[in-house]
Amino acid sequence: MLYSLAVTQGDVDSSKFLNSIDPLLKYFTQKELDTRPHLLNQAESVDGMWLTLSKPSFFGCLGENDNGDPMYTLGRMAFDMFSPTNLVCSLQGNFNPVEVVSDEERKTMLEQVPKALREEVESGKTVLRTYHVVAAFTIEPPLASFPDAPNKDVHRPIKGIMTTFGYSLPDPEVPNRHSIWFTGGRIEPNNDPADIFEWKRLFTLHPPRHSWGEKAKLLAVKLLMGATVPESMAEDGSMEFAFTRPLGGHGLAYVDVIYLDETLRIVRGQRGTIMVFSRLHQDKLF
Repeated sequence: MLYSLAVTQGDVDSSKFLNSIDPLLKYFTQKELDTRPHLLNQAESVDGMWLTLSKPSFFGCLGENDNGDPMYTLGRMAFDMFSPTNLVCSLQGNFNPVEVVSDEERKTMLEQVPKALREEVESGKTVLRTYHVVAAFTIEPPLASFPDAPNKDVHRPIKGIMTTFGYSLPDPEVPNRHSIWFTGGRIEPNNDPADIFEWKRLFTLHPPRHSWGEKAKLLAVKLLMGATVPESMAEDGSMEFAFTRPLGGHGLAYVDVIYLDETLRIVRGQRGTIMVFSRLHQDKLF
């Protein structure tokens, strides 16, 4: 399965990949393991830091840079929440930190929970987990620019981090199903002083601004999810958006764990999208 991902650049729709995971799915079904509870045995737990092995699910790939990294506009990567939306960026890696939220923290975040799930979270009788998506990306130099893109003002590649904040609850009716929702996101420069300087210079030249078409889409998101769009950059260079009325509920947005062991996790979303993750051991991250 890992070989099929390598030769297809993470394509989970290829026949090579689908044929390779069939024995794994059958084996996992026979184990009758339920990943919803909080388990101390790592081989049976979804908790941990995970690296995404499958290719990004963003639409509108612009090709690859010289290092083979896929390129997208900032708008495609961030739901058009950050501008300039046509800034060309390459994606180096996606991480999925999944960990149990403490009782103290869950009490402070009830407003970030969909109404359909709020009572369940407030009761404290179920496992609330993070489901963040952390992307390492690079703002590409001018050669990656397409007509009218602001990359012409990029003097050197600028490394940044994009975090989409998400959470999950176990579905009470379906084994291995985790209901998920997202509460907002943040982009920020890498902690290298050169990246921070160039980042602030670029986004000062291109302050948050949206076209009329983008404003119409953002208005719809504001009305539906109570989205707050960043209108300025913080002193540290970060910019954030939030959903004050996040959408979610059991059976609405979820991932089914279809394979899990101490090194791999494979999930299928409510739309049928398959994602493959490799577990990163914390003691090897630093």
